[in-house]
Amino acid sequence: MAEPIYASIKTGSVTFIPQNPSSVPLGCIYMDKTSSNVLTTKTTGGTDQPVGTTSSSDIFIKLKTNTSGVSIPANTRVSLKSDGGICLSDSDDPNARQSIGMALESIAPAATGKVLLDGPNAVGAVAGMGFTPGRSILLSRTPGMLTADLSIFDPAQDVIMKVGIADCSTGTALGTASDLIMVTEVISTPSGV
Repeated sequence: MAEPIYASIKTGSVTFIPQNPSSVPLGCIYMDKTSSNVLTTKTTGGTDQPVGTTSSSDIFIKLKTNTSGVSIPANTRVSLKSDGGICLSDSDDPNARQSIGMALESIAPAATGKVLLDGPNAVGAVAGMGFTPGRSILLSRTPGMLTADLSIFDPAQDVIMKVGIADCSTGTALGTASDLIMVTEVISTPSGV
């Protein structure tokens, strides 16, 4: 058997090949050839759900609610909390490390404001998959699947690739994610690769 080839890829775009929904595994994002080639996600429950755009015409700007209890000044980095709200990013606070972008305006406690995201927002991309907002979403060892579970990987043979950050829908603060802020990053590669 040939040795697997691993690559670190940083890209500005991904090309999807149109697929018939019946052949797509659960938990995958695909282009639905039966529905005018619409970018679609197949939830873990088997539902095919078109991936939309935010209510803003700019998929890099999202309305987020400040659930931190303190004011967030304009032009500061914000992180996604597990309740779906945002707080000021802070590298030594485990609950404020998942930085997603920059506040474009001052956001008072319990208020909603605009955030410039680090990557495009894929509406509905992880709906029904049970992810908590703020979790890093990774490519799974199962082809085409996503996971948030680092324990499934073998560091001696797996490339661990982050594909994004789970988030709730725009303007809400919920404990269940439906959207994916798409930010790719290689977390680790096997030694010698």
